[in-house]
Amino acid sequence: MPKLPQPHYAKLTACLENTRLPDADREGVQEALRKYQEWRDRIESIDAGKPDTLEKLIAVTNQYKRFIELDLIFDSPENFLYRQRGQLKLDNSILEEFLPQLIFRSLRGIDDSFEIGPRNTFTGLSFLSSLSLLYWQPRTGWGTERQNQAARLYSRQKAVSANIL
Repeated sequence: MPKLPQPHYAKLTACLENTRLPDADREGVQEALRKYQEWRDRIESIDAGKPDTLEKLIAVTNQYKRFIELDLIFDSPENFLYRQRGQLKLDNSILEEFLPQLIFRSLRGIDDSFEIGPRNTFTGLSFLSSLSLLYWQPRTGWGTERQNQAARLYSRQKAVSANIL
């Protein structure tokens, strides 16, 4: 099995090392690290590629996620973890760590040749062209808006000159 990223573990350890973490929450985060290891052990004990693999993976993860969200964050004696939820990303990083496990363990035929986990990718790519500025002019053929403006000015000037003469 390839070495999969552990972003949730990194978030838990960073939270524990945070100097602003209240002492009342420190014990809860240490308990979360123990529960994290149990969660990882349970995930790794699930056989890959079996018909019930997906259900087992989801059940184990839901149980752990519920512990983090309710017991650790929401039921915390202090409000630091709840207030800092967006910054700490303790609950979101569970899914970030779970998805590569889900892919690797639930799909058949994935071996060490597949790269699973974070990668650098393009999020968007577009090509712009000046061809969209071109259009067909009946007398002169293809042209641009600037050429068309110049032709209209010339035509108006010619018409004004003809009226004066």
